[in-house]
Amino acid sequence: MSWILGLAGGVCSSLWGCTTGDLLPPSADASLDATVSPSDAGESRHEFCGDAAPAELAPHTIADVVAWLNAAPKPVSLPCFVASLARPLDVYATNSVISAQPAGGRRSPRTFLFFEGLIASVVAEGPGSHLLEFGELRGPARTLKGEIEFPVTGALAQDAPFEQIMYDERMTDCAFCHAAELRDDTIPLARAFVSQALRPRLEERVPVAELDTTTAQCDAAAEPERCALLRSLFHGGAPRDRDFPAQFDTIVP
Repeated sequence: MSWILGLAGGVCSSLWGCTTGDLLPPSADASLDATVSPSDAGESRHEFCGDAAPAELAPHTIADVVAWLNAAPKPVSLPCFVASLARPLDVYATNSVISAQPAGGRRSPRTFLFFEGLIASVVAEGPGSHLLEFGELRGPARTLKGEIEFPVTGALAQDAPFEQIMYDERMTDCAFCHAAELRDDTIPLARAFVSQALRPRLEERVPVAELDTTTAQCDAAAEPERCALLRSLFHGGAPRDRDFPAQFDTIVP
């Protein structure tokens, strides 16, 4: 509840500032601390998104994220949203392609973002690069699944993250990898499902130090969208490596 009250108190407007687009991928002449025009940024069409939120406003549920996005000026890009999250970010990056949001190689790993009660994931390129995926913790090794497609151009319905992943009337797309999927009847007016929580294989991990090097080498003129997402992870300070809960099964035993 304090998270929502923070938004109502005007914190969100100060975070998003004059946001009209994506996070600016820094170049030799520009940094994350300034807004530049497209002519100053080569091929980039991104703009600065504002400062990261204070730690006490980190999201803990999927509903928190929906409220955050609904309070923000539109459109909201995925890099802009990631840049707004409280720092330091705790992350686990992986080269795994066994997912509906596969990594784009070690140069563009799938990156999980950890918050109390919530794990989200992003990737800088490929078929899942426009998606924010969620696992909201339900017990020691099960999560409520959800997904939001970016850019967000209008108000999201409360059930939007759950409807986005429906395969048919009885199951979600997640059920093909995450076992024991069951309906979560505690969420009214939504077809929400809880299933097995999984963690990537350790041998496919991409540590933050490697991700830092990859991000620094990203050519914003050639790959503006990819660079924007990678740099959003480092906006306001380097992220920290975080391990998955040991009780999560690996996706490939």
